[in-house]
Amino acid sequence: MGNYEVSVQVADDGGTALDTFNIEVKPLPSPSLGADQTVCENSTVTLSVSSGTTGLSAYQWKLDGSDIAGATSPTYTFTATSLTAGTYTVQVDSNGCTGVSAPVEITVNPKPVAVVTGDNEVCLNGTVTLSGSSSTGSGTLTYTWYEGGTTSADSVGEGVSYTTDPITTSTDYYLKVTDNGCDSIVKYTVSPYSPITPPTLSATGDLTTICEGTSTTIGASPTSYSTYAWLNENKTVISSGTMTVADFTTPNLTGDTTFYLAVSDANGCRDTASITISTNSTPSVSITPTGSTTRLRTIYRCEF
Repeated sequence: MGNYEVSVQVADDGGTALDTFNIEVKPLPSPSLGADQTVCENSTVTLSVSSGTTGLSAYQWKLDGSDIAGATSPTYTFTATSLTAGTYTVQVDSNGCTGVSAPVEITVNPKPVAVVTGDNEVCLNGTVTLSGSSSTGSGTLTYTWYEGGTTSADSVGEGVSYTTDPITTSTDYYLKVTDNGCDSIVKYTVSPYSPITPPTLSATGDLTTICEGTSTTIGASPTSYSTYAWLNENKTVISSGTMTVADFTTPNLTGDTTFYLAVSDANGCRDTASITISTNSTPSVSITPTGSTTRLRTIYRCEF
């Protein structure tokens, strides 16, 4: 490379002739593309000829030795996929000389595909255990759970599964799965079912106090539930059924007693109501006759 002076001497019978001229040898262009890169699938990659390379006038980018159609600019931008991974070079012209860059290897790591499974509806104030997985991935997968957003402040847990707080309103959860530095985020919404209508209990005549040794009948409103069960104060089931709540007649009571009604709806959501029946003691009457013998009739009356 450089300038060279060349002399040519020609001799024949007529004499000798000498001519001198200069030859300039120009270096082949050798642009640099930088270091090899490992990128995530679907990310944007831009390759550029180094800024220190000057005097270039034409460009042709190549992938694995083959021309890339339309890639004739100083930079080449593409989306990283399995089809665009490989060895890149650029062929350039400078002052009539053609050169090819050193190769740069682009490795594309596949992104994991985050998947969440679990109930997306739950009874009011219930909790849900969400499970995470990925349909792809070649490395060690990590799982990060978020609630309401995907900033670090929204992070609520790490690991394959996460149990929510009690659900009182529709809540968005996010799962980020990371594999080889590449991540994928999916949103999963959990909502509460419409609240179950709590039952109201009442006794016959709306009286919750009866005479000791007697019974009463307890009914519920509303009466339409998927299942129901009457329970005594020890929470032992006395009677149960489906669809329509049947009235319950207590045994004869000797003291204050609490009864419970447990109900559930079509979604399996439950509620419980209770009623306490009080008792009044039957009075004890003692009569001592005096004088002539008299036939007496004793009447016991319990008032409340």
